[in-house]
Amino acid sequence: MSTPPTYILLDFETTGLDPASCEIIEIGAIRVVGFEEVGRYHTLVRPLSPIPALISELTGITDEMVSRAPSFEDVATAFAEFLGDAPIVAHNSQLEQGFLDAKLSPLVSGLIFTVHNSIDPLALLLPDAHSHSMENLRKWAGVDFENAHRADKDCVDLLKILVFAHEWKERERPWMSTIVDHFLLEWWWSWYFAESGENFEKKQTLIDLLMDRPFLGDLRDFEKKDDEKTNPEKIEIPLTDLKSVLHGERKPDTAAFSYRDSQFQMSERIRSALETGERVAIEAPTGTGKSVAYLVPGVMAAKQTGSPLIISTHSKALQDQLLEKDIPLVSKLLGETSGSAVLSATTVKGQENYLCLRKLHQECLLLPEGENEAAIEERYCAAFIVSLAKASSTGKIRVAELDRVSMYLRIRFSAMNGFIERVKAHYTTTKGPPCTFYKACHYFDSARIAHQSEVVIANHALVFHWPEHLPKIRDIVFDEAHHLEDQLTEAFTLSLTELDLAYDLERLTATSRSKKVTDGSRIRRLLTSISLPKGLAGEETLEDYLKPIQTRMRELTILIPAALTKKGGRDTGGYEDFLDLSKHGKDPLFRGLLHLSAAVSACAERLATAVEAVKTGPLRTDPAADVLQLHANSMKEYEEALVLATQDSDSNLNSLRLLYWNPRENVWRLRISPVEVKSLSTEFFEEARSITLTSATLSSGANPTFITDRIGLELTRPFVSLPSPYPLAKQATAFFPSDVSAPGTPAHLDAIIGFTENVAQILGGRTMLLMTANHRLKYAAEILRERLEKQGIQVFDSVSDRRAIDAFRNTERAVLIGSERYGEGIDIPGRQLACVIVEKMNESMTRGPLAEARKARTRFGLFDYDFPLRMIWLKQRVGRLIRSVEDRGAVVVFDPRFHGWSAPSQKHVTAALEPIPVKGGTRDEILMKIEAMGI
Repeated sequence: MSTPPTYILLDFETTGLDPASCEIIEIGAIRVVGFEEVGRYHTLVRPLSPIPALISELTGITDEMVSRAPSFEDVATAFAEFLGDAPIVAHNSQLEQGFLDAKLSPLVSGLIFTVHNSIDPLALLLPDAHSHSMENLRKWAGVDFENAHRADKDCVDLLKILVFAHEWKERERPWMSTIVDHFLLEWWWSWYFAESGENFEKKQTLIDLLMDRPFLGDLRDFEKKDDEKTNPEKIEIPLTDLKSVLHGERKPDTAAFSYRDSQFQMSERIRSALETGERVAIEAPTGTGKSVAYLVPGVMAAKQTGSPLIISTHSKALQDQLLEKDIPLVSKLLGETSGSAVLSATTVKGQENYLCLRKLHQECLLLPEGENEAAIEERYCAAFIVSLAKASSTGKIRVAELDRVSMYLRIRFSAMNGFIERVKAHYTTTKGPPCTFYKACHYFDSARIAHQSEVVIANHALVFHWPEHLPKIRDIVFDEAHHLEDQLTEAFTLSLTELDLAYDLERLTATSRSKKVTDGSRIRRLLTSISLPKGLAGEETLEDYLKPIQTRMRELTILIPAALTKKGGRDTGGYEDFLDLSKHGKDPLFRGLLHLSAAVSACAERLATAVEAVKTGPLRTDPAADVLQLHANSMKEYEEALVLATQDSDSNLNSLRLLYWNPRENVWRLRISPVEVKSLSTEFFEEARSITLTSATLSSGANPTFITDRIGLELTRPFVSLPSPYPLAKQATAFFPSDVSAPGTPAHLDAIIGFTENVAQILGGRTMLLMTANHRLKYAAEILRERLEKQGIQVFDSVSDRRAIDAFRNTERAVLIGSERYGEGIDIPGRQLACVIVEKMNESMTRGPLAEARKARTRFGLFDYDFPLRMIWLKQRVGRLIRSVEDRGAVVVFDPRFHGWSAPSQKHVTAALEPIPVKGGTRDEILMKIEAMGI
């Protein structure tokens, strides 16, 4: 656009998110030409109902403030006249669009308003940002937070952000105009990216955009040098250097690096393990600073050997946290007094997390044309991924990691997930050096960067399937190591779900529709261009192979319920039930699985034959060849799962073959898992030079080597459980009430709700309730919200609000109700949290067929398997309370069964929570003790 557009920036403050039941309480609007304000509209609005306390807390708008304000009907005409026919812009526009449609349109003759979302251009400009919320954008643009969540101020701030982002684009990312010109000329926001005269330069082609990356070196040279390295018998890491880094003059002047004896003990133990190549396990309680403790000696060793320290974490989110939070801190520790960074580090993830430039280029050539919404959305997704690829060339991450695409954008654009699926790297379609894009390949660049790094941060799942092109694992630290048995199990589990198989069949059978090319139509076009022999039963077309699979799948939906009925057992209440396939030989169900396996095998062989024919012919560079290869690979994986599921039980005694049935959805899934993982990890543990396991909950208390025994790691030095840096015996008390019903009963749920209400009243909020089931969590949240918000205590829950933890942190009087995932990794230091209430001691991890199979191989399942897992789980939840030396509070485990346990069972609990004292009592007695604590 040559003429700057006129548009309206709009923001509503409302009593809630639902336009049907909630009301507008403030309107802010600014008329803008280009980036210049030319008019403003603002008013408070008097709602029919009182403003919820939570909304008043968030916005600062009270009932008194709006008591003399006009009603929405009173301002509707003037507001509509201010809007006129100008385009409207709002941040996360769904709310404004919904309230305009529901509240304003009916009052102004049904006028239709269109709201453009300002997240769309800002996400395109900043594809490498974790979030594009107003809060994060304010921080990025240097806009103050004063009066945030007021309608007029939010409009002013949005204008400032748009201006700042546009200037930043001109300076830092002028190539954005080329991307928008290439993909989104018909997009309303295209004017925002128009190139200014002073920045005008020759436009790059699409392939230039994708290939314009610095070459990071020949990967084959890196691999050769890595192969030539030998493990040194001994590494010298002087203890004086370690002390100097951790506690000497280079220590940053911040409380985060105050002297901690337990941190130094841990670091010294790891130093020793690195020097001589040992296997050690260290339990490092909250507050130890374990990341710094293992990174400092690990980097010192890496500098000497030229081989990176490998850090393995539980999840990709923790990988990113280590890279973005802990690595910079350790870099400062290892730097000169000036704090210059001296540490090179990177993350590596599974191949499918990375972008394939060749596939992206092919998809971009096939994008639909036109101005319709579906076409523009598809083209936006392409533009976003191209922008991500380009931005990563000079960003901190340096490669395009597709798992970083925010969940908001995946929901906002329905085509995004499908587009990402089509452009992600995959081992079956990776061509390596022959590929045109090899030197700029993001997947191989991740390896090139890893070979030049001193720290490589991986995750447990990847470590046990380590790609050959990455640096060899010589020295490794497993953080959050209490998850290792589960992760090893997942790494060696084969699964097949009916939904996945049905989805792939649907993609293969679907023909082109609405100008959208489907996988099936692409593959059919290929198959008609090559000559393939008939199948054993005379099959010729793709449909001839797909129909038998569909028929056998329908048969299973009859055979599985029949087998479950024959099996008998307890009523699952509509939840999943399972069949152990080792007990089903030669019966109708087993024969049904064999028939499905045969049909899938025939299709897999046909697709594999087609792949080979395409590879050797003129169609090998056709974009559809990748689609064919991916479906052939998927069908082969389905075949492998079915073959394992139907093999003779005696051929693999370590496999548990389970067939699950969901009666609510009428769908099944197969899962073939190893009962024991020890034998699967032996080779890995033997090849690594040094291995360190660490976690805040690495032991169960009574059994310190439970985790290492379960995974088959033989320690070369005794297990170490470091003392907490906090005086826990004085800071916290754990209570087990005795006068409540058994967990899972309605009376127990009512009791825990009433008790939480009482604690919140005593403490003025400052309470977290951890629930083990979402339906009970939602019920508790509804009741507590109704009771406590009348008393000025806000209630946040993790089911209805994904940002509940942030809202709780920032609200003075509040209760947080969290699901299972809130039991780990949640840090709320300070006065904000004074009591953690745990619904019960969860037993789900010790129930089910896999757990039972594992317990059957122990001497005494209760104490050898059940209690260690439960105690590690409990320690994680109790650990949410004390996160700093100033914290004080109470943990209440709402499980009366504790009082009926034997002395040895109770000892497991007290040993696990030591040095926190464990006490009993009635609910009233515990409430009085909490009040007497003065916390």
